[in-house]
Amino acid sequence: MKDLVEIALKAGIEASEKILEIYHTDFDVYKKSDHSPVTDADLASTNILESQLAQFDIPIISEENVIPRYEDRKNFDQYFLIDPLDGTKEFIGKTGEFCINIALVVKGIPVLGFIFNPTEKEVLIGGRYTNEVVRYEYSSNGKFNHVQTLSSSISSNKKDTVRLICSRRADFERLKFSAMDRFQTKKIEIITKGSALKFIDLAMDRADYYLRFGKTMEWDIAPGFAILKQLNGSIDHLDYNKPLSFNKENLLNPPFIAYNNK
Repeated sequence: MKDLVEIALKAGIEASEKILEIYHTDFDVYKKSDHSPVTDADLASTNILESQLAQFDIPIISEENVIPRYEDRKNFDQYFLIDPLDGTKEFIGKTGEFCINIALVVKGIPVLGFIFNPTEKEVLIGGRYTNEVVRYEYSSNGKFNHVQTLSSSISSNKKDTVRLICSRRADFERLKFSAMDRFQTKKIEIITKGSALKFIDLAMDRADYYLRFGKTMEWDIAPGFAILKQLNGSIDHLDYNKPLSFNKENLLNPPFIAYNNK
């Protein structure tokens, strides 16, 4: 597992640097079959990650490649679930709020997650397989340094104000109404952030909850799930308060609430 973590870490750093290189150019934007945008950075990151992770002979499910048929993947004991560039719209909009997601899913549960933040040159790694959540900083030459080991935050129930993180494109009124109803008399502070970087803010105790009504896919949240679970948090179905499931026939997520420590 140490080799897997180190190789995935190095692959993610290499992909991050390539993404950042393209970010600072006048890159082209294309449309996929579902009309969502894709750039050369998405494709370059995909090639780097898949070529290096392939050595483990573990199936890879990636946003940018053909998804294996459910009849085949439902029998996967384990697989990598990756989003080579999460936050393509943020990348195109030059907000800097994009990331790389890598998760190892075992028997339908994300047990190891990597969230790379290229613009800040940092990565969060953690889950059940490492029994910890750690933050690394890295440099352009591929070197990385352990910065801190994270622990679960103070329960949000003991705070006067609930810090709610969401997409900048979210329906703020709907979110506020839902949050006020869920948290009763508590004050709500809205924080906006693009991509899966929201999970870094949750893990670092810069936000308490992430409510999501809009469309997301399993690769958008799998690393965050592994990391938050290790911190006594979770990503739960918004209506049923049960952890989300993975490797479903339809990889679309239902509305959810994510948190570090209730």
